[in-house]
Order: sequence, then C-alpha cells, then structure tokens
Amino acid sequence: MPEKEQEEDRELELNVTPSQYDAITYPLDSNRLLKIIAGPGSGKTKTLVNRIVYLLNEGVKPNEFLVLSMTNRAVLALKNQMYELLGEEELVSQINIHTFHSFSSSVVSSNNVAKDCRIIEDIGWRTLINLSSTHSSHNTFSRLSRSQIEEIVESVNAGMTINDALVKHPGKKIDVETIKNIMTWLSNSNIITYQDLLVDCIKTVRKNPAILNNIKTVIVDEFQDMYGKLLDVVEIVSRQKNLVIAGDPNQSIYGFLGSNPNILDRIDKAFLDKQIDVIHLNECFRSTPEIMRVAEAIIDADTARIHVVKQQSYLPILNIFLTEEEEYQFIIDEIKKLVSTEVIKPIDIVILSHTNKTLDKLQHLLKTNDIQSVKLSLNQPWINSEIFHLVDYLNIIYEPEKANHSLICVLGLIEGVGPITLKTLMNKIGKINENNSNPVSIWEYLNSEEFASLMKTRTKVAKKIMDFTNEIMQIRSPENYSKIENNPDELIKILLDLGKKYGLKRLITSKKIVTEQDLVKYDNYLNQFYEYLWIIYEKSFTAKNVSQASLIEFFLKNYNDIPLAQKENSINLSTIHSAKGLEFPIVFILGADNRIYDSHELQAHRRKLYVAVTRASQLLYYGKVLNNDSFHSNALLSSNMNSEFFVDKKTLGKIFKINNYNDSNRGFNLDNIFLKNYSNNLRRQGKNFLIPNNKKFDRRMYHHKVDENKSGYHIGRRWGFQNNAFKFPNGIKIGMRFIKLHFSR
Repeated sequence: MPEKEQEEDRELELNVTPSQYDAITYPLDSNRLLKIIAGPGSGKTKTLVNRIVYLLNEGVKPNEFLVLSMTNRAVLALKNQMYELLGEEELVSQINIHTFHSFSSSVVSSNNVAKDCRIIEDIGWRTLINLSSTHSSHNTFSRLSRSQIEEIVESVNAGMTINDALVKHPGKKIDVETIKNIMTWLSNSNIITYQDLLVDCIKTVRKNPAILNNIKTVIVDEFQDMYGKLLDVVEIVSRQKNLVIAGDPNQSIYGFLGSNPNILDRIDKAFLDKQIDVIHLNECFRSTPEIMRVAEAIIDADTARIHVVKQQSYLPILNIFLTEEEEYQFIIDEIKKLVSTEVIKPIDIVILSHTNKTLDKLQHLLKTNDIQSVKLSLNQPWINSEIFHLVDYLNIIYEPEKANHSLICVLGLIEGVGPITLKTLMNKIGKINENNSNPVSIWEYLNSEEFASLMKTRTKVAKKIMDFTNEIMQIRSPENYSKIENNPDELIKILLDLGKKYGLKRLITSKKIVTEQDLVKYDNYLNQFYEYLWIIYEKSFTAKNVSQASLIEFFLKNYNDIPLAQKENSINLSTIHSAKGLEFPIVFILGADNRIYDSHELQAHRRKLYVAVTRASQLLYYGKVLNNDSFHSNALLSSNMNSEFFVDKKTLGKIFKINNYNDSNRGFNLDNIFLKNYSNNLRRQGKNFLIPNNKKFDRRMYHHKVDENKSGYHIGRRWGFQNNAFKFPNGIKIGMRFIKLHFSR
C-alpha cells in the first residue's frame, strides 16, 4: 500500500476519562437532558467535540447538530478542535455551531425577509441616549448600563407600561418622556436591541417550529453565562430534541449581563418533560496542584472536589506592594527575567486586572520599557469606541436607505448638527410616514426638496449635511465603488477622509485624547480596525464558493465574529472577564482591588478570582497593593484576604509563598528541570490562538464518498475500547478508557 494511503488509514485514539466517556456516549434520546458540570481545565470542549464525532460515527448528519454558546471565542474553540480532530473544513462547516446572537439573527433574517437584524452597538446607545434624554434625566440615564436600558425597552415592548418598567430601577430619576423618545428612535432607525433579536427568534420558532425539524440534538456550551431570555431560546429550540448543556456554576461571572450561577435550578424547572442526568468532569488537566489549592481556597474546597493530574511544581507567589507603581515595576522586571530564559515566550504570559483603566496604564508603561503587549477582549476593543463610527460610514456607503441609525450617528458628529436639528429631522420624517405605506428613509429625505427647503434657514448646517450626502453619492457611483468594494487599502482611505471632514476626528481629539496614553489607545483601535478589514478580506475570498459578497458586505456581516488574536512576541493584557475561556502558562493577577465586599457582592467577587487563578497552568503571581498604608498593612491584609479566601492566615502561608513589601526577592527562581519540562511539554499551538489556520491538515480524518444517488460524508463505525489505569498525584486511581476510532475511506 502506498505510504499516503497508509497514513490515511491510521487510527485515531481519543484519550478520555470515565466521566468524559459517559458524556460522549450519552444516549441520543429526545426525552433526555444531560448536564455536564465541568471544572476549569477538565476537557469540557474536548468532550463536546468528541461527542459530536461519536454521534457522526453513529449516523447523525452534520446539519442535524445545533451547538450554541455565548461568545465568538467559545464557538471558535469548538470549531478549531473539530478541525484538528476531523481534519476537513468542509465537514465542520456543515455543523451548526453559533453564538446565540448569530443563530437568532439567521433564524429571523431567513424567515422574515423584511426584518433588519442589525444590532445597536454601545456607541449607538450613547448617541441614542444623548438624543433621547430630557434635561432632567440625562445624567442619571447615561449611567444606566446597556443591559438595564434594554430591559426597560423589552418590558415596554412586551406590553408593560413605562411607569411599571421604571419601577424595576428605583432611585433612578428617569422620566416617561425619555423612554418614549428611546422607543421612537429605535422604531424609526431600523435597528433592534439584542433582547429584541432573541424575542423575535423565539416568536419565529414558535410560529414555525418546522424550521428546526432537521435538528436532532442541541448542545449548549458555557450554560452558567446564560440569563433568562437565552434559556427561553434553548427551551424552544430543544423541544423534542436531545439536549446537552455544559458549564461550571463556579465560573459564572457575567452577573452584570443578567447571568446567575443558580441557572441550574431554573433549567430543572424549565425541562420537566425530560429525564435530567448529571455528569461531573472533576479532573483538572491544566493547572498544577499548587495553583488549584489556591483556587479551591477561593471557591471552597468542599464544593470544588477537583482531582489534579499534573505533577507538583512551585507554590504560587503572593506579593504585597506599597503602591501600584511598585507592583508595575516588579512585573516589568519579572517579565524581562522570564523571557531572558529563551524558553518562556512573551505570548505565554498574561496580566489580569479587574479594570480596563489599570490595563491601559500598564500597557503604556510596558511600551516605555520596550515590551510589546496586546490587550485581549471578548469583543474587539474598537467596537466600543468612537472608531466604530467607521462602521457607520460603511453602512451608509453600502445601503444608505437602510442605514437610518448610522446616518443619525454620523450626522451628529458634524459641527453645528446637534440634538435639536436631529430631533427636528426625525419628527418631520415621522409625520411623513404616519400614513405612508412606503415609509421614507432618512437618506431619501435628506435628498428631497422638502429637506432642502427646511435647511434654507440654517445655511451653514445645511451645506455641511448636503456636502456629506453628495460625497456619499460620489463614493457610491459605479466607477468609484468598484475601486473600494474589495480593496482594504482604498476603503480605509475613504473612511478616514470622511472622518476627518465630517467630525469624527474632531470628536476624538477634542474629547478623548488628553494624554499620550489615550493617543496610543486610539492609535491601537484604528490599527485593529484596519487589521480586521484585511482579515475579513482574506476570509471573504475563502468564502467565495458559498457567497459572492463584496468585502464591504462581508465585513458588515462578520466584523464582530473574530476575536482579537494573540501575538507571539507580545505580552497579553486582559480583564478577568475577558480572559474567561483562555489559559496561559504564566499569570499575573494585579492587586489594586482592595475594597471589602458586602455579602451580596462577595460570592460574585470570589467566582471572578477563581476564574483568574485557574487561567494559569504553570506559574501564578497574586498581587496585593497597600496603597502606602504600611502601618495598617496587617489589618488590611487580614480583612481583605478573609473576603477572598476561605482559609485562615496560617493556611494561606502554606498555599502561597508570601513576600512582604520590604522583601527583595519576590519572583520565581526557576531551575533547569522546570525549564526543561516547560520546553518539552508546552504546546505553543494551543487553544489561545484565536484566529484559525485555514491550512488543511496533512492527515485527513474522514473521506468524501460519492455514489450514484447522493454525496455525503461517511465516517467509519468501528469503535474499540481498552482499559488502562491512570494514577493521580494524590494517590487516587481512576480507570481510563482509550477510545480507538478508525475513520474509513
């Protein structure tokens, strides 16, 4: 047999624990629900992927799966592992793996052509608030979170009176008129909130359940991050279907979005018609025993019950500093020492903080010390900044008649165009559309004779608006549009020119950039936007076989689907929330958060610290800052540590190497044995590389078969099992099953 065929016939061994095996082979029964409780580093994603492969092997077709998760990062991790296991992009692309957002959007748009599923982003909310708030409520309303505003809007849309909806937010001085303005703006702008999208998805499936008839099994990842409306989506899409949910209540840290670790209780009540089974994945393959002892001291060892697979290593370090600046300097010096080993790479290191403000300050200091860094986030940082107005320009260039909200946002940037002008404009359009079966868009009105007549009394403002609309029409001319629609370099030039002429540059420089640090931040945002233009451009070409979309169209549909990538020669910076789902060999946790939490906040704070600690696989630095209060340091540390750990001070000294603020040696003294093992065992091509490699794997794990009647994917059905024993460091023996899977040709 030729060497190539021999390579293709090789069997694939999947090394799994008994609990993973039980989850992988859980019966495909529409009346059953499996809850997988998976601790950090327990192989949850691997287990879900292996279950999909197992069911493919049992005859389930790729398009009969529906896999849902909260974040693009989690979706990408699932897809990447599917690529690695199956080795064929075409097969993986047929499996429905989505965020709740993208799934809901596809359901609504494919079943309601007239519905515009464009979601209002943070910068759009800010514009909306400025335009809608009355003078008496503006300051209070601007402090409401996006989720709180959406909750009020959702309640009113569901039939609740505005007064009743406002009762949910006692102490907030928001008048009824402001909410009415918000509702009017949303209605006239052809945009929807994320909550609206979920509601529309539920209504669409309820009205036409047949659209999901092909789905046999629903898999929900990171269930602990779900909130009520997402559970409603899961409930309706999984009716009469097998359901598997996976996650860890101890890692529920998105309370500000409405998630709650008690979601498990609601799941039990929501699926009374299903037999509910629970499997715990309690083995940790990521972190060292020393790191997990710290984690268990935070979350309470009695509830964690995690068996650690790795061999013993260094105790985590607890460093006490007098000031934040002292901590920053230590981190800079320690990073230089670690990287000087030439074994540890910058990409292996992450610095975690409770706030973005602290990270911005540290990033500036790293740059002044010639240390490159990249700031990670769940979404691309520029999306939540004023740079997002470049997307508004793109919306207008692509489809001005459907870009009502984008037009309002960018017109408001033009000098002299304030809330009064925009409200007058929207009121005029509203009156025109009251009895109009074909509503007039903002773009159509801006190019009408009535608007020209209205603006005669305000010549300067009128000229600027008309200059803007004329320039957009010139850009949209066939000759000019053909030059930019598939050219990232030409497109960015046009967008920056619009920003310079029509207020975006003025907005940023006059309000935001006040220090060199701010300048660096916005420079990074702009470069990230440009980088993603090129990433989307490359992806649009790989998608040409399924879509003939231009770069502009493809970007507008996909700009939020690619998380920020790490870079080989850059230190990683992240808030704890944004680091969830990632792992790093070396973790620094900044110690600036010294406040004492009340009982209501304490459990959420501990869960956040638990997530931070369990990002580390090899070395952990845990910082505490006294803010120059050395006299009261013992009292401060005792009270603060009692709020973070379940153990006493004596036990704390056993799970940490504690260095006081006057100690000279606060870092790790790494020996050659550690560095050798680190070099041999670390997989640098791991799950943290967030942009997938489109290169196909050399060894194909499935083979495409074509017969006279149909074409499809045939996966071999030969499964073999053999027992082995695995000994944990703590002496517990657990039988391991090795699943031997052969993919036939």
